[in-house]
Amino acid sequence: LLERILAFIDDDIIFEQKSLNLHRKYFLIKLKYRNEKNVFKKIFLNRNVNLYFKEKLINSMRYEAITMELLSIEKGILTLEGNFGSLFDAAELEVKACVNDKIYHAEKIDRTVHNLYCLNKPVKEYLGFKVDIPVGELANNSNIEMMISSNGKLIKVKINFGRLFPLDKHIVDFYTKNGIGIYFDHKLNNLVVLKDKNQIIRAKEKRAQRRFKTFNKIGAEKASNVRKIMEHLYKIKKNKRVWLFMDRINKADDNAEALFEYAMQQNDGIKKYFIISKDSPDYNRLKKIGPVVAYGSPKHKFLHLLADEIISSHADDYVVNPFVNMRKYYKDLFKFNFVFLQHGITKDDISGWLNKYKKNIRLFITAAQPEYESIINGHYNYSKREVILTGFPRFDKLVNHNHKKILIMPTWRNHLVGKINPQTGKRDYSPLFKNSVYFNELNNLLNDAKLINEANEKGYEIVFFPHPNIVQQLKDFNKNSSVRIADINESYRDHFNNSAILVTDYSSVAFDFAYLKKPVFYFQYEKNHLEKGYFDYNSMGFGEVIADKDALVDKLINCMENDCIMDAKYIDRVNQFYKYTDKENCKRVYQQIISLGTNIKEGIKK
Repeated sequence: LLERILAFIDDDIIFEQKSLNLHRKYFLIKLKYRNEKNVFKKIFLNRNVNLYFKEKLINSMRYEAITMELLSIEKGILTLEGNFGSLFDAAELEVKACVNDKIYHAEKIDRTVHNLYCLNKPVKEYLGFKVDIPVGELANNSNIEMMISSNGKLIKVKINFGRLFPLDKHIVDFYTKNGIGIYFDHKLNNLVVLKDKNQIIRAKEKRAQRRFKTFNKIGAEKASNVRKIMEHLYKIKKNKRVWLFMDRINKADDNAEALFEYAMQQNDGIKKYFIISKDSPDYNRLKKIGPVVAYGSPKHKFLHLLADEIISSHADDYVVNPFVNMRKYYKDLFKFNFVFLQHGITKDDISGWLNKYKKNIRLFITAAQPEYESIINGHYNYSKREVILTGFPRFDKLVNHNHKKILIMPTWRNHLVGKINPQTGKRDYSPLFKNSVYFNELNNLLNDAKLINEANEKGYEIVFFPHPNIVQQLKDFNKNSSVRIADINESYRDHFNNSAILVTDYSSVAFDFAYLKKPVFYFQYEKNHLEKGYFDYNSMGFGEVIADKDALVDKLINCMENDCIMDAKYIDRVNQFYKYTDKENCKRVYQQIISLGTNIKEGIKK
């Protein structure tokens, strides 16, 4: 229908649309003329290629820009990673780096996660690239030009910088690491590499002065003062390593806490701190384990800039980065490796969120073979170098006490809750929540008379442990004296250890519970709200999948009558799924993090 309608719309009208970007206009024109040949023509010039529609110039390669996303200098190799998106066919293009007339060919990297779609068809396809340049082959003042090769022509393109790249064009345009200095030459549109120590110092000071003059917005003067203090702190720190551990902003009791406790017992000379809100009930409890620093405090911010490793069970920017709203002033100072411990087993495809070019995870900790393979072989863009199969630290703390308790612990739905406050990590109340199928099914289960009566008769306690992201909605639920609503600050681990049965929907808490080989029931009354991954609940799940509330209640009653013993079929699945059950997960993760520092030192020596 759209194709037929387009036949009545003049081409100029399509190109004049202000609400459509050029790529969508190009798509509409292609759709309109898809049965005609040679509507678009490429004209190759000496140092450029132009794209024409009829006689109209619609795109020129030399005005396109390549986006630099990641930069690393390790083991004597300077690595640049990024993407290039244009109207030109990505499959016909190559990215190359020209360094003082020497050409370095880039490896093509999958970047479908960035693609722009219209009517389920790619409107803009991105070409991902990775180019390695040996530091030993770089002279002082080496210029790095970024080129696109098309039909044998080398065309220089502009350079833009992504969020995770340590440079930008306005405030932070100089970066140093492992004895190498890199800055952006605005006039030539090149990256310049410095290797001479004195020249690096002079260039850094000169560009810092220019940068400080641009600080004329709120918070910029403060950023300028922080940077000056950091120069002194770096000298004091020297070769001392600093590790920061985090779970949520206002709650611990996850993989980071378990690993922090283990790491504090190791005599390794590393400065270790746990970061959490001072208002959290866990704040004082954690002090018995080791040093605790208030989230968002000046000390936290300085430690963040000094950190070698930031070790967290969560990957949200507002959790791990206290400078989330001031990133542009400090991005060149972020020298840490991000170690992602995970909050739960990754079972769905969340590559759109956790891929390398959004999070740049240095160590991605996994606990199961299928999980590990799904990340290595998926669209996350990580390799075996970053993805490690060790088991989760918190699994070392799981013990099967099996008290008479039914634990109801579903996950949440992003589209049903209010926006989050980045300062507190809490969400606004949503009046739409109580109209959802999610709420009504869960509320009916929690107030089911048959389940409540049978549980009381058999001496079982029913506990509803809400997901932290729906706590603000608890006033919507009908309360009854037979179902206890757990406080969000209660220990997940204690509930896993002490419960006899778990009821969830799609939550990864089932993996912790099944690890203890206790019965799990998946109450899936609506389709999975997450992108489907490798995990199939019917063939791989650790319990029955049930869509009907009454059927679930009957299954729970039957389970209580049979002393809550996991079926042999599901015990076999648990044994096949987990790589380790030896209580040494913390040790393996700790050793992997320690090796990061070893690798860096070896690279500097080389």
